[in-house]
Amino acid sequence: MNHYADGVEVPPCSVADLRRLAVQIRKAIGLSDDKPFPIGHFIEYVLPKIYDDFALEILSKQQLGEKHGETFPNKHLMRLREDVYIGICEGNGQHRFTGTHECSHLIYHEGVPLSLARRPAKDLQVFRNSEWQADTLAAELLMPYEAVKDMSAWEIELLYGVSQSAAQCRRDKIDKEVKRYRYVKIKEALLIAAGTAGQSAPRRIGICDPLTRSIMPHPTSRRTVIPNFCLKGGQNAFYGETRP
Repeated sequence: MNHYADGVEVPPCSVADLRRLAVQIRKAIGLSDDKPFPIGHFIEYVLPKIYDDFALEILSKQQLGEKHGETFPNKHLMRLREDVYIGICEGNGQHRFTGTHECSHLIYHEGVPLSLARRPAKDLQVFRNSEWQADTLAAELLMPYEAVKDMSAWEIELLYGVSQSAAQCRRDKIDKEVKRYRYVKIKEALLIAAGTAGQSAPRRIGICDPLTRSIMPHPTSRRTVIPNFCLKGGQNAFYGETRP
């Protein structure tokens, strides 16, 4: 099941925005890029220093059901299922991701204005989906880009204490970023070359161009600049389900 379906609409942000925030958080706690993110310590000792009224509730499977955790950012309240909390303490990769995902909701969605028009999550652009944002920030915290960009999925899993699926997902998304970057650079070079050749109007470069199509698919999304998150939002909970 795609847990993005549980997301609610929030102001848009980009991967770059979340990556910068993750770098700042890791630096703030004195964590170098070659170290795994200490999510258990972060929940138990760091969050209470950030939020005086932070509360963590450990609930049974009967109480939370299929949900692995849930977070109320404006109440500074996080709930984790008992088996997930134990898994975090034992270094289970999947549960470490779940805990970091819930922390990401707390850190990034506090005071975020929610859309009053509750559109189905399937109709949301992914960068406006609260679950995508929490997943992306969690991945950046657990597997810092500069450290893992040249690693294999196996190395990422081994060094950063994440699950095999999370490591492979991270590797795949980084590969797509690299391809997209190369596509942009190739397009720029072709446009510059066309202008240098004295053409009155550079030919259009896109998905229908045989040359660029053979190199890279046309990108399907646009970069979005995140607005300043300073408004107060509601008390809605952001729910976490099965994690990578």
